[in-house]
Amino acid sequence: MIKRILILIFMLTVVSYLLLAVTVLNTPNAELICTDIELSIKNLEHGDFITKNEIHSILRNKKIYPVDKKIDEISTNDIENELQKHPLIDEVECYKTPSGKIGIEIHQRIPVLRVFSTKGDFFVDNKREIMPAKTKCNAYIAVATGNITKEFASGPLYDFVMYLSNNEFWNNQIEQIHIVKENEVELIPRVGDHIIVIGTLTDYSDKLARLKLFYEKVLNQVGWNKYRKINIEFSNQIICTKANLK
Repeated sequence: MIKRILILIFMLTVVSYLLLAVTVLNTPNAELICTDIELSIKNLEHGDFITKNEIHSILRNKKIYPVDKKIDEISTNDIENELQKHPLIDEVECYKTPSGKIGIEIHQRIPVLRVFSTKGDFFVDNKREIMPAKTKCNAYIAVATGNITKEFASGPLYDFVMYLSNNEFWNNQIEQIHIVKENEVELIPRVGDHIIVIGTLTDYSDKLARLKLFYEKVLNQVGWNKYRKINIEFSNQIICTKANLK
């Protein structure tokens, strides 16, 4: 019994020591002077929306640049809150290191839809939020044109774009989404010289399933340039308009 008690006391002592050591190692000395910023920007594969020089400039302009200040005088919350205001930043994490540096990890927003609208151009990110038109996106994303409101783009249109992007066939086939009046949708395909009239975004999965079957059973036989318009708006039917072939 005494042996078990001694073992328990020993284990508690070791655990307490380890917790104390970790706490001490991760608590910067209040007298330390910040010597540098360790800055990491994530999601660069989508575009260089934010540069490290821009981050340094923001911190200097707002008088919260941490270098050469005492570690205990630096507010990581102030840095996070200021950088979070940037329209192209999704998340910011700022922390102090035991060596006297300030670590800043920035996650850029991820655009999934580019909109060229009669009401103004913009992007929509993967959280349905609007991004400014000046965003320089390097990655391929869906493109929508026409009479598009921000509410429609971040609502039904966003859902439709996600459906297309998660379907290998339609993600490769659809090049452009065009919105006409009353939120009616036309699709411009990569293969085939025709326009796809889908109508409103109701039952779009069923409409596209019918269109894919039509591709396989008909267009593969008669040719992909046989029709200039394929209308799948109405249930249980496909209406085609022949191309004016010379």
